[in-house]
Amino acid sequence: GDPISLEDIDTIARSVPLGNSNRAFADRLYRRDRYDYSDWPTLAELIRMEQQVLFFYMGGPDGSEEPPPGIHYFYEYGMSTHWAYASVSELRDTVMNGCQVHRRSSNR
Repeated sequence: GDPISLEDIDTIARSVPLGNSNRAFADRLYRRDRYDYSDWPTLAELIRMEQQVLFFYMGGPDGSEEPPPGIHYFYEYGMSTHWAYASVSELRDTVMNGCQVHRRSSNR
């Protein structure tokens, strides 16, 4: 079938109730302004805010348009590599000996 859109995901998240409350699953999504470069809250802070679900997407829209609140474009905040590591020790060796940031800014 066709890929699901970010708007469809948003609609689904808003339609899933949280227990007996009048709230929806979407209310638990952490909403971060994509231009906010301050430190992220800790897990304890997210729990206190009742927004402890972090939702990132890859593929689909390229992040050039605003996604629905609480749905974040992965490459705005994270990075990936094209390498596959055979073991944890191989990954640690790479990180300790020159793993470099190649995308966006290093403060993300």
